[in-house]
Amino acid sequence: MTNHAVPAPAAGILLPIGLAVSAALGFAVTDALSKFLTGALPPLEVAWGRAVMSGIVASALLGRAGWQQLRSTPNMRFHLLRGLLSAVVPTLAVYSVGLLPLALFTSIVFLSPVLMTMLSVPILGERVGPRRWAAVVIGFVATVIIIQPAGEAFGWAVALPVACAILGAFYPILTRLAAPGSSHAAQLALGPGLGAVLMTLVVPFVWVTPELPEAGILLLCGLLHAGCHLLVIRAFAAAPTSVLAPFQYVQLPCSVLVGYFAFSELPRATTVAGGGLLVAAGVYIAYREHKLSRAGRM
Repeated sequence: MTNHAVPAPAAGILLPIGLAVSAALGFAVTDALSKFLTGALPPLEVAWGRAVMSGIVASALLGRAGWQQLRSTPNMRFHLLRGLLSAVVPTLAVYSVGLLPLALFTSIVFLSPVLMTMLSVPILGERVGPRRWAAVVIGFVATVIIIQPAGEAFGWAVALPVACAILGAFYPILTRLAAPGSSHAAQLALGPGLGAVLMTLVVPFVWVTPELPEAGILLLCGLLHAGCHLLVIRAFAAAPTSVLAPFQYVQLPCSVLVGYFAFSELPRATTVAGGGLLVAAGVYIAYREHKLSRAGRM
């Protein structure tokens, strides 16, 4: 199979890692705002509000000339698949955070980085060493610890973030496949922007006119969502997926704190234990990759 991996920049791996961590923090806040909004608005409308702002930001970044250049954007089949996932995955995510505690939702969704690391080998041709494979195994075990007891309390609702994680694992993979020759603005327009267009076709069927405070929060949610997607695009265009995937685990402790202070949610012991394993795996890989990048051995 053709190796689609993009080498890490000469300056090292720390910049894309920093971008990925910033995106994880932003997504934690976005999920919390979405959970709050689902108390007054349909989840599909909340997901649409997040996505449509990404489309507006993409339009501003592209400008008139940029929209004309979209026709010649390469790797269009990957962009279209990204757009479809940008409609389906956020909708599943918003439905999930409305039904589950924030920490539990985030913990289950962290099956996605495990799958991304696994998928990067056959699809992107990236090399994953034994230490990273060990972290993948730890992450998978941690996810099982989290999901198994959670299923007893929340039933079918647990399946929503699992589906979200599985489908979401393909998004960064597709982003790397689509990145060569595509501007960041084009990737935003053909990812979340296209997802917004698809959701616009169905949101009228569930529309509830928001009050002014809710509209303001939805606007903020959309701006954060768009900014986080730009960070993800920059990060995964500059470093291997298998390197960056574990750093999304930073979102877990942030979600625990936000869930506690905003919604008085106390995570279960299994959620804390499994989440701790996930964070430990991510911290170890952070140390390992930093050491390798300084030695010039990516």
